[in-house]
Amino acid sequence: MANSFVAQLADALKNSWPAVARRNQLPPPGDLWQVWLLLAGRGFGKTRTLRQLEEEARRRAVVSMISGRRTRSLGRGRGNRH
Repeated sequence: MANSFVAQLADALKNSWPAVARRNQLPPPGDLWQVWLLLAGRGFGKTRTLRQLEEEARRRAVVSMISGRRTRSLGRGRGNRH
């Protein structure tokens, strides 16, 4: 049973983007940013970084739809300015 738990934990960590991403592959901290320039060379992981960001945005959108709150497409930023 312990081996099963350890295997599940290892699998969860392996598939957890914040656990395996390099620090510069994670979005800027806070919610005041609107644009994030990801300027990097081959092999940096730009495609995966953006795919993970999109997956997080979809998850947030579903949660906000379920809870009845409105959110921006990426779930980040200042929102609409008036």
